[in-house]
Amino acid sequence: MVKKYFIVVTFLLVSCSSYEYAHHHEWHGAFDPTENAAQVYGGYSAGCVDGAVALPDSGAGFTSMNRLGNRYYGHPDLINFIKKLGKTVENKYKRQLLISDLGHARGGPADINSSAHRSHQSGLDVDIWFRHMPSYVKVKQDTYPTSTLKSDKSSISLAGFNSKTAKILKDAASFDEVERILLNPLIKKEMCERYKGASWLNKLRPWWGHHKHFHVRLKCPDGNSYCKKQSPVPESDGCGAQLDWWFSDEAKDFGKEKSDEKRKYPKLPRQCDAVWKSR
Repeated sequence: MVKKYFIVVTFLLVSCSSYEYAHHHEWHGAFDPTENAAQVYGGYSAGCVDGAVALPDSGAGFTSMNRLGNRYYGHPDLINFIKKLGKTVENKYKRQLLISDLGHARGGPADINSSAHRSHQSGLDVDIWFRHMPSYVKVKQDTYPTSTLKSDKSSISLAGFNSKTAKILKDAASFDEVERILLNPLIKKEMCERYKGASWLNKLRPWWGHHKHFHVRLKCPDGNSYCKKQSPVPESDGCGAQLDWWFSDEAKDFGKEKSDEKRKYPKLPRQCDAVWKSR
C-alpha cells in the first residue's frame, strides 16, 4: 500500500512539475515559429501560437519598428490585417503606419523583467503608433512615437492627433476581423465627437495609457477551437455617460493600483508545452 501511494504521489508531482514548467519557458527566447499549421491556444493574456508568421520590415503603407526586440510575429490573420490596413492608408491618405509590438515567434508571455506587456501572447494583438509618416519616407529605426495628448495629459494635442489619425482609426475599426481597439479615454471621447452614432465606435475601448499607440486585437480565427474568446464588446457605442467614469477619481486611482500590481507569469494551456518543443 505504501509503495502504491509513493508511486501515485510521485506521478502527480512529476505531472504538476511538467505542467508548471510549460508556463515558465522563456518565450522571448524563441527566435523561430513552429512549422505547424496556424493555431491559437489560450487567450490574449495567457496563450501561445503555432505557425506564426513574421511581419516584413516594411510593405505598402507600413514600416515595422523596434525590430531588435524580435516581437514582430503573429497569426497569419494578424499579418494579413496589417498589410490590408497599410494598403488602405497608403491609397487613401498617402501615409504609412508605424507598427510596434506584435508578439514572440511562438507567442507566450513577454519577459516580466523587461516588458510591460501582459497580452500579445496569442498572435492576435498589435500596437500601432498614432504617429504616421508620408508614404514616400524611409523611416529610420531610431524614430520614436509621439503623444496624442498635451503635456498635462488633460486634453488632445492636435499636433499628435489630426484628422488623418482619426480616419486611420476609423478604417482600422471597420475591419470585420477586429475584435476591439484599446486607446486612451480622451481619444475615445474625441472619436465619439467626430463620428457620433457610427456602428464601429463600440470597438474603441478606453484603457489607461495608450496615448502614443492604439492596440488592435483580432477575433479568434475561424477553425481555432482552442482560442479563448474575450467577452464581446457591448452593443452600445460606449460614448456619453458610459465614458464619464474614465475621467473620475475612482478610475485614476484604479489605474494606479493596476500599474503597481506585481507581475506574475500566467498559467498557459497544456498545448503550449508542445508548441515550445515543436520544430
